[in-house]
Amino acid sequence: MSAQHAQASTNDADSSALTAAEARVVGLREEAGQTDAAPEAKARLIDALVGLAGEHDAHGDDKATAETLAEAESLIPDPLPGPEAWHALAVRLYRMKAGFLQRRDLHAEAVRAFETAIRDIPHLPGEGGRDVDSLRIQLLVHLARSRLVLGQAKAVLAEVSQCDAVLDALSDKLPERPLGAVRATVLENHAVALGQLGEIDTAEQKFAASLALIDKIDAPQLRDLRERVRLAWAEVLRAAGRRDAADAMLARTEPPNNENSSDENAS
Repeated sequence: MSAQHAQASTNDADSSALTAAEARVVGLREEAGQTDAAPEAKARLIDALVGLAGEHDAHGDDKATAETLAEAESLIPDPLPGPEAWHALAVRLYRMKAGFLQRRDLHAEAVRAFETAIRDIPHLPGEGGRDVDSLRIQLLVHLARSRLVLGQAKAVLAEVSQCDAVLDALSDKLPERPLGAVRATVLENHAVALGQLGEIDTAEQKFAASLALIDKIDAPQLRDLRERVRLAWAEVLRAAGRRDAADAMLARTEPPNNENSSDENAS
C-alpha cells in the first residue's frame, strides 16, 4: 500500500470514528430527553459527549470541541450524586476540558477545570491505588504549568508537597523511568515557581536536581524534557538579570554545575 493510500485509509477511519460518535450522541440525546429517563441515561449522554469532544479535538475543530464540552458540562448535576460513576465521569470531563483550554492558552479557565477534576478524585473507585494516583499526579503537573503562566507561584509551591506525596506512594508501583521523568518535571515546576518569587539560588538547585535525574535515567525520549528544563533555567536567570549565567549554562552540553552557574556575573 502506498503512503498516499495509507493516509487516505487513516482519514477514512478518523471520519468514521467521528460519524459514529455523532450518531451515538444523537441517539442518547433522545433517550435522555424523555420525561421518564433514568439518571443513567443522562450519564451515558455525558460520556458520549466527552467522547465526541475528543473526536472534534483530534480533527482540530476548536469550535465544535468547545461547544460539545459545554453541553456535557451543562448536564453535570450539582452537587454530584453519590455513586462513584458520576465522579469518574466528572473527572474525565474536566480533565479533557482543562487540557483543551491549556492548549489554547486559556490558562485561567484551565486552572479552574484542573481544580474541579482534582476535587473529585477522592470519590473515585480505587482511591489510593496506582491508577488513581497516576491520574492525580498528571493533573497536578499540568495544573502547575497553567499556574506558572499566570504567575501563581505560591499556589504551585503549596501543591509541591502533594506531588511529592503521590510520587512516594507510586515509588513501588511504577517503573523507574516514567516515575523519574515525572519527578524531574515536578522539580522543574518547583524551580520556576521559586524563580518567580525571587529565590534564585534555591531555584537553581531544583533545576540542577531535575537535570541530574533526567541524565541518570538516560533515555532518548527525555531529550525534549531536558531541553525544556534548560530553557526554563535560562529564562529564570535572565529574568533575574543574570544574562551571562543564562548564556553560559545553555552553551554547555552537560548539566551545569550549580555553584559555577551561580557565580556567573550579570551583564
